[in-house]
This record gives sequence, C-alpha cells and structure tokens, in this order.
Amino acid sequence: MEPYFLYAISLTTIMLAIITFTITIITVISQQNNTLKQELTPLFQELGKEKTFQGITEKLDIKINTFQNNINFIIETQFTKLQQHLSQKEKETIQERNHQLQQISKTITTKIQPKSNK
Repeated sequence: MEPYFLYAISLTTIMLAIITFTITIITVISQQNNTLKQELTPLFQELGKEKTFQGITEKLDIKINTFQNNINFIIETQFTKLQQHLSQKEKETIQERNHQLQQISKTITTKIQPKSNK
C-alpha cells in the first residue's frame, strides 16, 4: 500500500508543478498583453506620422517580434526551472508541451502579422 501512496504524492507534486508552470505562463502572457497595450498607443501615434505603408509594417514587425521573443524567453525560463525537479519521462512530456506552447505563440504571431510582407 505504501508504494501507491508515494506514487500518489509524486504524481500530485508533478501536477502541482505543471499547474504552477501553466499559471505562470498565463500570468506572464497577460502581463505582456498589458505591456503591449501600453506600448501600442504611442506606437499608433507614431505610425500616424509615417508616410509609407512599408514604414508602418516595419515598425509593427519589430513590435511583434519583440513580443514573441519575450513570451518564448519566459516559457523557456519557466520550463528550465520546472525541469530541475522532474524525471526524464516527465521532462520529455513537459518539453513536448513547451514545444506546443511555442507553436501556439508562433501561430498567434503569424495571425497578427501584416499580410503585406508575405
């Protein structure tokens, strides 16, 4: 009976670590979203001064890439912290989820990028 109890505690600990990881990611994305909103107001004012569409898209591309890089950096940082406490199989599972999160980030970025550059 004792091994099952230890397994349950181990599984619960892993689940709590994954939940903490997910909550951290969501919190940081929310903070990034708020930061992005704050940055967009002056950006749109600046974009209004641009004379060409290319100038506007270049500035937007820079902001989008910065946003994606910040999210990816935070995901990697949290992933590394979480990995220190997990077994190899658990690390592989988390790494797969991390890859999925990065793919979602790329998908979101792709959907909000201006179409003119493609």
